[in-house]
Amino acid sequence: MIYSLYPLLKVVSGISLHPLSKLNDEVTDDKKLLDEIEKFYDNQGYPEDMNTFIEYMPQDSYTNCKILILRFHEFLNLEGEQLRLI
Repeated sequence: MIYSLYPLLKVVSGISLHPLSKLNDEVTDDKKLLDEIEKFYDNQGYPEDMNTFIEYMPQDSYTNCKILILRFHEFLNLEGEQLRLI
């Protein structure tokens, strides 16, 4: 994957992002990555800020696997920026 993020060790929005960064770095198949993200999402109590890249959640426009992965990367980048501002 193009994105290699440093481990995010702090907690943002009540969830630790480190497992998501680790998944992003380790899982190379997009479909498997989305499946693993969904498991994390389920285990964290369905955080609303993750809805835009969860495959089974209703979306405002057409989405496919690549679009969901792009949204996931945008989410990680935004959360990383917020951590740097703390």
